[in-house]
Amino acid sequence: MDTNNTSGQPRLLNLEELAAVIRKMREVFQWSQETLAELAGLNVRTVQRVENAKSASIDTRRALARAFDIEDIDTFNKPFVIPTEEEMKQEKARHHSACTAVVHGVPARATRRKLHYGYLSAWLRDESRGP
Repeated sequence: MDTNNTSGQPRLLNLEELAAVIRKMREVFQWSQETLAELAGLNVRTVQRVENAKSASIDTRRALARAFDIEDIDTFNKPFVIPTEEEMKQEKARHHSACTAVVHGVPARATRRKLHYGYLSAWLRDESRGP
């Protein structure tokens, strides 16, 4: 999985990246493939195909976004920027500051969405390097 996007240009997730994101989200929610399929209104075999980096239609991506309760059902159909290594380092530094603020009772709501995006991007980047 090649996630070395140094140009900073938005792009669609490739099938391998989408598979990794869906699998990771399902695991975070502690759902089986069967549970995800039921919640998304999809066949279990469709979820398996997506997680194995096979086909994923626009409608399938929308159904998965709805199952994960993502407000924008086209999230998996839209391009986005995968941060560079330097941006990831900066995000980690911001994360440390945000965690410190939360611990000390300072709201960090504006930062939380960026942190989630940063963690997801970092995870994709780590997965691309292999074991």
